[in-house]
Amino acid sequence: MQMVGLIACALYWFHPLAWWCLRQMRIEREQACDDWVMGSGESASDYAQQLLALARSESATTLLSSAEMARGGNLEKRIARLFQNNCNRTPLSQISLVTLLVSTI
Repeated sequence: MQMVGLIACALYWFHPLAWWCLRQMRIEREQACDDWVMGSGESASDYAQQLLALARSESATTLLSSAEMARGGNLEKRIARLFQNNCNRTPLSQISLVTLLVSTI
């Protein structure tokens, strides 16, 4: 889906909505990864420490996803979200996933 978003931005480079949608997709991707880690049993405090250590490391600037994570103040929001108890972290069911994919075609 990220590739589709990049292609859409290449085709509609002049349209701000295309760029906004791509940014939202990246935020959702990071949240999905955080939810997956939290769902696998990692404690919020341990994972938050790992995210902070990654953002502080020198290698964070060489990795695209880490550099994106550390940029724009999104890291603070991600860490705060880790400690929220009211977040739904369950993955989509297969039926929901198929319905979503079919509706986007």
